[in-house]
Amino acid sequence: MHRRFHAVITLTLLVAGVAQGADSKWVRLRSANFELLTSAGERAGRRTIRQFERIRATFRQAMQWEVSNPVPVQIVLFKSKRDYLPYRPNEGAAAYFQSGPEVDRIVMVAGSEETVAIHEYVHLLVRRSGLRLPLWINEGLADLYSTMRQVGGRLVVGYAHPGRIATLLREKWVPLEQVLVAGKESQHYTKRERRGKFYAESWALTHMLVFSQEYGPRVTELLQLLTADRSSVAALETAYGTPIEKLQRDLKSYVRQDRLRAVVLDLKLEENAERTSTEPLAELELGLLLADLVASLGKTEEARAIYKKVSRENPEAPGPYEGLGHLEYRQGDNNQARVYFGRAFELGGNSPRMLRRYAWLQREADDDKVVMTLLRAVRSSPEDVEMKLALGSRLIRNGSYAQATAILQVIQSASEDQARSALRMLAYARLKLNERESGRQAAQQLLELARTPDEVNDARHLLSLLERDVGGVREGQRVAQDGSQHEFGEREVRLTRDKAAAPPEGPETLSPREEMSMVAGLFVRLDCLGDQARMHLAVDGEPVSLLINDGGIVELEGSDGASVDLYCGEQAPRSVVVHFLPSENIELGTRGVVRSIEFTGSAN
Repeated sequence: MHRRFHAVITLTLLVAGVAQGADSKWVRLRSANFELLTSAGERAGRRTIRQFERIRATFRQAMQWEVSNPVPVQIVLFKSKRDYLPYRPNEGAAAYFQSGPEVDRIVMVAGSEETVAIHEYVHLLVRRSGLRLPLWINEGLADLYSTMRQVGGRLVVGYAHPGRIATLLREKWVPLEQVLVAGKESQHYTKRERRGKFYAESWALTHMLVFSQEYGPRVTELLQLLTADRSSVAALETAYGTPIEKLQRDLKSYVRQDRLRAVVLDLKLEENAERTSTEPLAELELGLLLADLVASLGKTEEARAIYKKVSRENPEAPGPYEGLGHLEYRQGDNNQARVYFGRAFELGGNSPRMLRRYAWLQREADDDKVVMTLLRAVRSSPEDVEMKLALGSRLIRNGSYAQATAILQVIQSASEDQARSALRMLAYARLKLNERESGRQAAQQLLELARTPDEVNDARHLLSLLERDVGGVREGQRVAQDGSQHEFGEREVRLTRDKAAAPPEGPETLSPREEMSMVAGLFVRLDCLGDQARMHLAVDGEPVSLLINDGGIVELEGSDGASVDLYCGEQAPRSVVVHFLPSENIELGTRGVVRSIEFTGSAN
């Protein structure tokens, strides 16, 4: 009874907090690389967004890494700790970042230590740089850059981190090998009494490897080895030709120095990087922002109440229905999720993630409904290769070969697996349109990319069909449907066929219909198998194994909204919902190929 009463009070305070937040004056600021939403005022917002532009420029210059932003980076700056409290993930989080499919978000409080915000942002930069780094150097780099300071027109990187030196001089060290192998499930990271020493040693080791005259010149080689999945011990010994025991002795001597080396960099910003624009934040956008923050923390009931409140106040807005749909999707209620997504779709919602999920939930619906959803998804996210493949597959299934060709032939930046799928469907569609030469070109490219005997056979079969003389197809006799143009500017066309000699059908695999299955359980282990991985679950006490393909698209989300790192080996058991394509692999003992992983609970 006490727990229920407490939950009701919490929910009430959160919903009331939305109204309170709406009463505050929130503004949106934009710079070259950031969007900042704040209740702390335009002046504080401008100061913060400029600081982040400088951090980004310094990190790129010092590490010589390109940092891509496939999704926008948004900073949420609360005016006070009191306003921030309902939206923090835990008591110790002075700031945090969430990496998601549509936005990377940093949440913080005005006036908080800049080192905390910089630390969180460096994690995001490392992630967006494409590096797969072990925990010690990931945290070490975040600490290393968190103390940067601007001096005139220059930036100084490498100041000693407050408290780290004191911890190392005062307390007994953890053996370096234990620091190097620690993951997020390690007690060195999870236990408060040990975490301080882990952070201190990680910072000191990173500082020495980046800035010392002895180790600094080879740090780039070390990062390459670590990104190539070499173990930390092997990578360090290979890069420096030094055993770990000597490295630890050198590190202790390095920490005891009177002074630590720092680097002074000229501040080189992109043109107009710090130029900002400002506008008021609408109440609808604020309500959705606060609801999203609560939802990302796994507070489902509280988030549902806020979304419904915002929906009542804005009945024609798609955003609240999108949020409610995602909540129900995470809870496994596909029917209710479909209803909410459908309403958002009717109201004009065009969020790529919502459209992708809505299309999947409609897989049993009429093809026209699915095609409409996929068309809007491709229009709202033109670079989404998976959506174009799904749309092309549906159009071929409907016999809309010209439309399918228009979609498939403009696919760019595809993985090898995606390219094979596109070429297979493209060759088949051109076969149906009797566009023999372009069809043969697609089939020949497919043959060149084939990796397995089945793929080789598919490509050769298509080539044989395209080279066969089909007299019953009269090339050039095309009939437009309604004379109307479709989304991609081409008229829908179909061949006039001789019923007695229709073109031969291609293999059924050319128009696949993915029938997804879902399983909920505990994620307990991940086997890394070269370019693949095998995911082990415990489902009602029974083992279930699923395959993660290299190059396959896996939608990965954490219930806390933060980034989720998959590492090899035993896992701290965590509740997940996995959607997969049934496909038994007897050799590996797996029953399907993973399409999405939803982390619905914290690690035990």
